[in-house]
Amino acid sequence: MKIKVRFFGRCQELVGQEEIEVDAEEGISVGNLCLKLAEDSAGLADDFHTLMVAVNAEQTDWDFTLREGDEVDFISTLGGG
Repeated sequence: MKIKVRFFGRCQELVGQEEIEVDAEEGISVGNLCLKLAEDSAGLADDFHTLMVAVNAEQTDWDFTLREGDEVDFISTLGGG
């Protein structure tokens, strides 16, 4: 299934992109999606504790089950100085 993923703040810096489309297996959770993305961006895994997540513009938790066409936003809660 296709999922649109957007990155904000430091998260965007770690991944190096603002937005990507991900092919994911049916029933993947937000947390497992983040782990999948961390395989290509090690810094993302290090910053899990600083991230907020929203699905379709509504804040949610790591256990939320994604569906085809969902839009996931990873937002870093740490700012630069």
